Amino acid sequence: MVGAADGSVTAASLRTMTLGAEATAANGSFMHVAFLSDSYFGRYYTDHIAVTEPAMPDIIECTFSLVAWNYSLVTSDEKNLNIGSRVLIPLSDGVYQGQSVNNDLDGTAAHINYTAEGHDFFVSMDEVEPLQVFFASPAFEGSVGYGVGNLIDHYAGVGVIPAFMNASFTDVMDRVARSMTDSLQQSAAQRAYGLMQVDFSYFRVYWAWVSLPVALQFLAIVLLVCTIIRNEEAGEKGQVPMWKSSRTVLLFHYFNEENDLLCDVQNPKELEDMEKTMETRLGY
Repeated sequence: MVGAADGSVTAASLRTMTLGAEATAANGSFMHVAFLSDSYFGRYYTDHIAVTEPAMPDIIECTFSLVAWNYSLVTSDEKNLNIGSRVLIPLSDGVYQGQSVNNDLDGTAAHINYTAEGHDFFVSMDEVEPLQVFFASPAFEGSVGYGVGNLIDHYAGVGVIPAFMNASFTDVMDRVARSMTDSLQQSAAQRAYGLMQVDFSYFRVYWAWVSLPVALQFLAIVLLVCTIIRNEEAGEKGQVPMWKSSRTVLLFHYFNEENDLLCDVQNPKELEDMEKTMETRLGY
């Protein structure tokens, strides 16, 4: 056939290998991921690409493992957990126990018991196996080749490879690991052992500074009591008439040349008598 075009070609492949429960118990590893990126110069034909220069494959491998974290300086803000520092604790020499079923058809799921730094860790395989199934599925694995001409897809699926084309494979896998860690921690029912810091409020009173506002409050109360007593005594002697209940009292008040408010009515009784003989007219 006649070559349609020449140019660089990139082929990428993402493959996983599921590790058994015994391997997970031995060192915590449960999934191995390999990403291959191959760039070369080729000639594009209608049904294939012929390599005209040596390929330069780049292979990056990583392993997902179960680990423990020692958190310190942990604070909480409503629903947010702030971690000051953390130290990774690798898990190893775990004991795998398969699923057990009793006569009542109630069983215990397969799990692995780890012991690290004096603490026991319990990991259920029901939480690990769904992750293994996802990594081994076409939703994650895949292969793709592109470059000269149109996209050349020789495989059933491309998985998540497009996410790695413009990003670092290592960074993406680190984010995936952190996401899985958060998911397992949120669904776990085990206790977290450590020391908890609780905030308490303490108050120190400087009495020298409190004396002034206390004295002001006391003098204000004394002034109020004296005012009540003086007005009560004046009311009994007729010196201070009670005008609050009257609606016409303002009609009999006036200002003198010194702007003093004066009134010729001496008591409420006299005001009531004047109201009975008063005539009013509305106008505009």
